[in-house]
Amino acid sequence: MEPRVTDRQAMILAGLLQGVLLLSLHEWLRAFGYTASDLAWVAPAYALAMLAPVTFGFLKGEFPLRRSLAGALAASLPFAATAAWLGWSSRPFAEEPRILAPVVSGLVLFCVASVVAWFILLPFVQSRLREGRMAFQYARLFDDAWRNALLLANCALFAALFWLLLKLWAGLFLVLRIEVFSDLFTSRSFAYLATAVAIGFAISLEEREAGALRTLRRHLLAFQTRLLPLAALIVVLFLGALPIAGLEPVWSTGHATPLLLGVLVILVCLVNAAWQDGAQPPPFPVAVQWLVRAALALAPVLAGLCIWSLSLRIAQHGWSVDRVWAAVLVALATLYALGYAACALMRGWLRLLGTINTWLALVVVATLLAIHTPLLDPAAMSAGSQARRLLSGATTPERFDFDHLRFDLGRAGVGALHALAGLGDHPQAAVIREKAREALARKDRYVPAPVVLDEAAIRARLVAYPTGSRAPDGFVAFLAERLANRSASHDLLALRSGMAVPLLAIDLGMGPEPELVLMAEPFPAFALVDGRWRQIGYFSFSGLPAKADEIAALLQRGDVRPVERAWSDLRFGDRKGILMLRPDQP
Repeated sequence: MEPRVTDRQAMILAGLLQGVLLLSLHEWLRAFGYTASDLAWVAPAYALAMLAPVTFGFLKGEFPLRRSLAGALAASLPFAATAAWLGWSSRPFAEEPRILAPVVSGLVLFCVASVVAWFILLPFVQSRLREGRMAFQYARLFDDAWRNALLLANCALFAALFWLLLKLWAGLFLVLRIEVFSDLFTSRSFAYLATAVAIGFAISLEEREAGALRTLRRHLLAFQTRLLPLAALIVVLFLGALPIAGLEPVWSTGHATPLLLGVLVILVCLVNAAWQDGAQPPPFPVAVQWLVRAALALAPVLAGLCIWSLSLRIAQHGWSVDRVWAAVLVALATLYALGYAACALMRGWLRLLGTINTWLALVVVATLLAIHTPLLDPAAMSAGSQARRLLSGATTPERFDFDHLRFDLGRAGVGALHALAGLGDHPQAAVIREKAREALARKDRYVPAPVVLDEAAIRARLVAYPTGSRAPDGFVAFLAERLANRSASHDLLALRSGMAVPLLAIDLGMGPEPELVLMAEPFPAFALVDGRWRQIGYFSFSGLPAKADEIAALLQRGDVRPVERAWSDLRFGDRKGILMLRPDQP
């Protein structure tokens, strides 16, 4: 007769398998390097390695092997699929696999959202395996959710204490100058395997300590329950004072949405802590119950203020990734507010909260999964919104952040840039196309791409002063030659930026023809010497450099004049520019 694997052994083996998988992924990436193209398989591989073994451990204590494996896959595969989409969509350079997209913030958001969704989904998986059908009893869902939460906390504490003991073990032997344990415990292989096995062992202890976990849950909820009347009073008093004070103080804070959303979330959480699974009577007298019901009935007003505040920001600045996430959170909070308000207005309202919680939990899971798919892709929504604002004229090409599309929004941003680079029928199509193509040519956000400008493009960027004058043809040809020679074009970075560059014609005493100054950092000066244009130096202005709009205003007023010297300096408004001579440039 073959020996039977116990539940504890199965959980420890699952932990060991998790450690092997994570260690293998780490060693693979160390050996072969990490590229942007790898994220499409690395992200789902990590999602499965992290979630599937832990889910199996949570299920194996109650269900047989096959059902536990099926439940672990059902609770893990959706997150592996969304991780694959995240990895694919975050890599914008199909032709340049060695370039990494800055997706750290996106990965952090994905991990947080996935853990929350997985935690909410797990009780439904446990209920499905237990009942054999899609019939969910809220009392069991509530019990499973709290058991899972406390078990996770216990696993984290167990692993922390486990490593503390190992550190003490290694430290004691180091005192004796025995380094073998320190070397072992700090090795990468031991760290992965020992931690995963320790967590698997901690999960296997849950069944014996189930009674203790339930007792701890009751105490935690009892503490939270005492804060519910205070939260309800805050909501009622705030909304009562709002008609008197008006909305202006709310909007002037600049962070009204997080404040209102935080109050709403705390109110909902405390109501659930007080009601628990519905098996016990309300913990408050009738007067306090009416106060809580009044606060819940007013909760949609808080949600409406959140929607209003967020919509003002979106109307002013368009969609961004952060605003898409904020909109998702506000939408979910609004659903809870409406559901709880409807319950508070009905007789027997506490019994209805379980139904509301059950369905809204599934909505939360579906939403957090959908936001990492093409259905609710924040990067695609942001790229489309910003491009529409540019084309509608809400944002000028000079103020539009083409680099944001290029480096922050993955494939969606690069796709929007390609569309702008091929723009046709638009009043500013030429400028937008040029800036979009320059952004696409860049390999690094902080290193300008090499730009080769012909004479027509250079002349289009120069704004000649005094008003009505024109840049000499020979000078434009000289600039084109300088720009083509990258080693000699540092002083012409303003022309490479794509911005309009003021060109001042002024007599500095170098010859019969006026000298020319590019009025943008680093303010290079040019003179016609023996029939050829040469750079004679640059101007260093006292005080802070003038801003572009200030420079344009001063030039339009004609508030610029030479200052007498062997070689003339420059008085520019209230600033003095000293001509710094240097050897002739080619």
